[in-house]
Amino acid sequence: MRLFQLGMSRLVFCLLVLGLVATCSARVIEANGETFHSLINSDEYVFVKFFTDSCRHCRELWRPYRFLSRVLDEEVTLLEYSCTQDSSVCIELGLDGIPTLYLYHNGDMIAEYPHSDRSVDTMEAWVRDRMAEQA
Repeated sequence: MRLFQLGMSRLVFCLLVLGLVATCSARVIEANGETFHSLINSDEYVFVKFFTDSCRHCRELWRPYRFLSRVLDEEVTLLEYSCTQDSSVCIELGLDGIPTLYLYHNGDMIAEYPHSDRSVDTMEAWVRDRMAEQA
């Protein structure tokens, strides 16, 4: 009986974690070479993370970026662009480091995130400051 309870506890925990991950990732849009320009050419603010699959820092940014999408909710659209899957936009922009985070508005890149501190609070404050400068 004890083994059954332990197994059920683990199952419930796993389902909760999977539900949390699914909820957190719902607001991050995956862009590619065909969709990138149409996605940034909106009157909304768009925060884009350019990454590669093999980049350790990119993998470390995965969870904070998803939580940031929940914090910024309807104010900012968050995109991810894989330079591994489609390098066309990364080459076009001349990216020299990964991960790179750009904030766009009306199709224009208005700022590059300059910090190595990629905590949710720091990124949120930076995005909000850039938005206030544009207002």
